Amino acid sequence: SVAAKMPNELIQFAMDNNSLVKYDQKGIASNLGNYSSGKILKINDADKNPYLIIQSQNELHFVNNQGISFGNIRIPFNEIEDVFIQNLNSGVSKVAIIDGIENNVYLYRTTGEKINNSTFEGQTKVTISASDDKTIVTTIVDQFIVQYYLN
Repeated sequence: SVAAKMPNELIQFAMDNNSLVKYDQKGIASNLGNYSSGKILKINDADKNPYLIIQSQNELHFVNNQGISFGNIRIPFNEIEDVFIQNLNSGVSKVAIIDGIENNVYLYRTTGEKINNSTFEGQTKVTISASDDKTIVTTIVDQFIVQYYLN
């Protein structure tokens, strides 16, 4: 299970029998949906509205703290080393995913569309940032930080 902080509240999320369950401070459980063989990969609670990244076999689901989906991606592998979402002001979100077996970084939109047909070498962590009109993918390769600049 993973915890998330919200303004004036601490909540807990867990997978229980393929169901995503949210526990509030009083211990009240709410079922937020079913995900076959689901596991919570990451929770982002940096802003006021935490969201979760859930892996269900070869699919990633992006779910807000109320259980409402804001995207999913079908991926050609199921060993995920790291996932990062870059939320853009335009409402479009970019997602970087590291294949844990092949050590490649793939870029997608939360709508499931692959952004770039090429892959980038990456091993343990990945982030996406923007500079001017370029997208920067930062990752680690053989203990070195590597950045890829994309138009």
